[in-house]
Amino acid sequence: MPTAIEGIGGVISRYLSTEGSYQITMIPYTDATFQFPLFGNVTLEVNHQMYIAVQVDQFDSTQIGLVLDSCWATPVKQTDYSVRWDLISNECPNPNDGTVAVLQNGVSTTSYFSFRMFTFTSFSTKIYLHCQVHLCLLEKGNCAQPCPGELSRRRRAVDFYDSAAITMEF
Repeated sequence: MPTAIEGIGGVISRYLSTEGSYQITMIPYTDATFQFPLFGNVTLEVNHQMYIAVQVDQFDSTQIGLVLDSCWATPVKQTDYSVRWDLISNECPNPNDGTVAVLQNGVSTTSYFSFRMFTFTSFSTKIYLHCQVHLCLLEKGNCAQPCPGELSRRRRAVDFYDSAAITMEF
């Protein structure tokens, strides 16, 4: 079922007294190469795999990691709306949604994930994608925890540098 969407990337600006201003952006892409962003009017099929990049600017990617703490979708532009679908919880894919993949998380200033496009029944075709993220210092270890089924001996960093919420509209 083709769905016409308007890909509108999310942008938030933040201020840290120690670093000054920075921006976090959330951008949808057509495929796993992350070379062609989706902007403007686009027609997508339900079940099309969506690829999302969340990135922070103004920081050195070898020193700061952006971590996707949680990401979820709602049918309205309200982060705490009662109708929602969790994509990422506790930095890991929702185990009830086999289409979600966390491709990169907490190792640089950009994190990537993907999920299969869907719609909420009894609502408009719009989807609002929300993510809660935090920044951490990479020198303290890997910023994201290993998810179930992943082999990892890296020590997880506990140093939160800053946290933020960002929303994007489809």
